[in-house]
Amino acid sequence: MEDGRRAATGRRRLADLQAALTGVLVGPSAGAALWCAGWLVRGRLIRRRMAEWDEEWKQIGPRWGNLSGGRG
Repeated sequence: MEDGRRAATGRRRLADLQAALTGVLVGPSAGAALWCAGWLVRGRLIRRRMAEWDEEWKQIGPRWGNLSGGRG
C-alpha cells in the first residue's frame, strides 16, 4: 500500500509541475500574441493615415512660398 501512495504522490507532483510550467509558458505567449496583434493594427492605421495625407497633398499641393516678400 505504501508503494501505491508514493506512486500517486509522484504522479501528482509531476502533474503539478506540468501545470506550473504550462502556466509559465501560456501567460507570456498570450501577452506576446496581443502585443503582435496591436503592433500589426497600429501599422495598418499608420499606413492608412499616410495614404490619406498623400491623397490630400496631391489634391491641395504646396501653398507656401516667399510670404515675407524678401529674398532667400
